[in-house]
Amino acid sequence: MAEGYDTNRFHSTIDEGFICSICLGVLQEPMQCENNEHYFCSGCIKKHLEKTSHSCPVCQDKLSVETLRKAPRIVADCVSHYKISCDHATRGCDAVLELGALQAHVQKCDFMPVSCSNENCDEVVSKRDVKQHEIELCRVKTTTCDDCGKKMLHHKYGAHGCVLRRDLNEVKKDVAEVKATQHEMMNEMREGMQRITIAIGKLEKSSRTVANVVSPMNSGVVVIGGANPERDERDEWDERDERNERDEWDERDERDERDEMDERDERDERDERERDE
Repeated sequence: MAEGYDTNRFHSTIDEGFICSICLGVLQEPMQCENNEHYFCSGCIKKHLEKTSHSCPVCQDKLSVETLRKAPRIVADCVSHYKISCDHATRGCDAVLELGALQAHVQKCDFMPVSCSNENCDEVVSKRDVKQHEIELCRVKTTTCDDCGKKMLHHKYGAHGCVLRRDLNEVKKDVAEVKATQHEMMNEMREGMQRITIAIGKLEKSSRTVANVVSPMNSGVVVIGGANPERDERDEWDERDERNERDEWDERDERDERDEMDERDERDERDERERDE
């Protein structure tokens, strides 16, 4: 049965005439005594007449449940315009609305308490949070592993061996991609260094050639045709240096490829041992 609203929930000044004399709350479903306009909540006065006394608590006139009358409509209308907080304010709802609109709001309020539908769970959460609770947070929700078919509590699934192994494989894949990218970048850097070294060598060779041409001119000696043994020897040394540099780069590339193959073999062996375990 309906009893009065707590006066602390209201954001309006309440007329004392709309306070129930029994519960001291704001009238809910107001009723009045037979002979005088003494107002009570429907639930409060009926309980009083059935269990305590057969008289009006205020005027003491004879009164029974049968002789109770509904309060005039203007009383209910006045009360319905008072501003009140939602029933679920303590759960977080900050809605403030007219009392006449309260029940419609409460029935669809996002903060109304709802029980978890998972078996063996006795948790009560707000309506807006129940889906997340049932799917992600419920401590008794069970999950079945797609890999091994084992059934377990959902909150322990993240630490399950199949999940950890899958995550580890993803990490290994990411690391391998990073190493491949680094190897590709290193090869591009080596090729760039080779091109720079060769270009520098050609530049030095051209500089020496120019110096050889200018030097006889400065000494007043003109060389006409014929071989220049000294220049041919320098050219031969330059070509030998270029070949040696290219050989060194090729040897480094071969060592890097062997190291990478060894790393892949070691990873494959570790993965195979883990699968066997």
